[in-house]
Amino acid sequence: MLTRLVIAVTAVCILIVASGPLCFAEEFYFDLDTTYAVIPSALKIAVQFDTAQTIQAQSGIFAAHPCLDASVEPSYLQRGFSVYALQPGYGFEASAADLRADASVDRVVPVYVTPAGSSEFKVSDLVDVQFDVGLPHDSALTLLASHGLRFVDSSSFRRSLWTCALDDTIKASPLAYGNAMHLLPGVKWACARQYSSPVLSGVTAPTDPYYQYQYYLKNAGQTGGLSGFDIAAEKAWQVPLADSSLIVAVIDDGIAPHPDLPASRIMPGYDFAGDSLIRPCPGCPPLPPDDDPTPGSLRNHGMACAGILAASHNSVGVAGVFGGCRILPVKIYDNSGVIVDTISVASAIYCALGQGSRVISCSWTYPNITPIVAVANAIRDVVNPCTGCLIAGPPMGAVVVFAAGNDQNYSGGPVLFPANMPEVIAVGAVDNTGQQWSYSRTGFELDVVAPSGDINLWGDQWTIDQSGDVGWNPHVTGARGDAPDQGYTMRMGGTSGACPQVAGIAALLLARGHSEIDPQRPYLKLREIITRSASDDVGPAGYDPYYGYGRANAYRAMLSIIHGDVNNDGVIDVLDCIGVIDVAFSGGNAALDNSVADVNCDWVADVFDVIALIGHLFNGDPAPAICYE
Repeated sequence: MLTRLVIAVTAVCILIVASGPLCFAEEFYFDLDTTYAVIPSALKIAVQFDTAQTIQAQSGIFAAHPCLDASVEPSYLQRGFSVYALQPGYGFEASAADLRADASVDRVVPVYVTPAGSSEFKVSDLVDVQFDVGLPHDSALTLLASHGLRFVDSSSFRRSLWTCALDDTIKASPLAYGNAMHLLPGVKWACARQYSSPVLSGVTAPTDPYYQYQYYLKNAGQTGGLSGFDIAAEKAWQVPLADSSLIVAVIDDGIAPHPDLPASRIMPGYDFAGDSLIRPCPGCPPLPPDDDPTPGSLRNHGMACAGILAASHNSVGVAGVFGGCRILPVKIYDNSGVIVDTISVASAIYCALGQGSRVISCSWTYPNITPIVAVANAIRDVVNPCTGCLIAGPPMGAVVVFAAGNDQNYSGGPVLFPANMPEVIAVGAVDNTGQQWSYSRTGFELDVVAPSGDINLWGDQWTIDQSGDVGWNPHVTGARGDAPDQGYTMRMGGTSGACPQVAGIAALLLARGHSEIDPQRPYLKLREIITRSASDDVGPAGYDPYYGYGRANAYRAMLSIIHGDVNNDGVIDVLDCIGVIDVAFSGGNAALDNSVADVNCDWVADVFDVIALIGHLFNGDPAPAICYE
């Protein structure tokens, strides 16, 4: 309680200072009860112009303000804000004082960096506030007014999630105002909107013609790798599923129908980006999303990820890890690759859950390790039964899988946000011999790894491309050669290519189902299954920050949840009792693997397993437990 009181007093002091002349040393923002220190960048500054100012008028600002570096083109942010580069030696305070004296400038705020300089995010005049669901509307408005804020908009996917703006008379940074709101009763969380762009970081063997090249599903040394270094998908496909049409969301740059991903398996998606997120002028209204969650003509990242995860087993093209699930496309990049703002990313995560997704696959990260508060809270909400989320049917949670992130400079580095959150499954990348790729981010937040390709060589994973003369093949990857059919590419890689494999495994596990997997909080058990069933055949013994718990293994994961189903028919009945007896006493074999006859998880099939199975079938005893071998 004393610590929270000290934090509250500090926040109030900052709020008082922010109302007058700004004097920055170190500031912070909240995520839950943790504070993250930030300081104004000495390299950039954000300037909001009067809405009457034209682009041409704004372009003349360089001549009037020598603190700005005219050699660097400003980038438009939002709500009339543009981000300018500063000349060396000027810093924020001197530059802000100079710019505020300009009648065309309405507001000047810092571009923030962490003290170590490893992360950067921008702010405008907006504060995002998540009120407690039961707080009356009028009370929320009163809280805003008493803290210098006004209502702007509310989320369509999360109750009581509001976008607010600083009162026009307040010219300071919104950071302190978000902190003050965060500490109020009736407020779940609040934070100045953080602008940061995420970076984009597959029963019997399929007869799909390009499956032979998909070493990440079945490695027979066909691409110079080591046989067996794969995710063992082919054996996993032999396990019957209870729900072969489970929904998986792919939050990315769009997905279009494809011969390997027909329209019948693509759910009505949602487009948060549209054709272009760039306004025609700083004062112009934003262009609305176009309700078309398909990618731009040169985009294919989301398609490639969806192909790895879900391409049909249909004797055409490639195969996916779960070739029967339904895919929900959620588009957060526009047709040129520009990302939506952070509150829209949060809304995209809520949307995925609201549309029935049980697994959410995200092959991207932010370029920072500190949290983006709106996105972090959205993830925390969707992995639990979200009482404020606008969803149909009973409360449920989703499993969220993220790429750990790529380091293009091959210098290692920590797992990036949001993959570093404990509520997600973080996936790194290994090559086709099982060795960690040097670009793959490392750290103790890493959960598992999966096979992928070298990002500096465009990768070598086969997956789908947009059909026809659009997408990557041949316009983007063609210079290095690509699949002979333009509807496919052989140039996927990075942790982006590893993430959908693990998302596919999570979906297979949910589609089979087990009584220990809580539908309201499936993440808790799914992460345990995926990490404990991983192949510990590379790196130091046990857990390590380079490989996590090891290489994800779809077959071992599925085996762990089907104990008792000795004949592998998808149900546990008296025939399985006969099967356990046969394995334990007659030297017989289970249909898939003898380990499934170990009903009580004591690592041996014997009379106690027969007793346990009979107790379940006839006495109402618990179902066979999840076992790891």
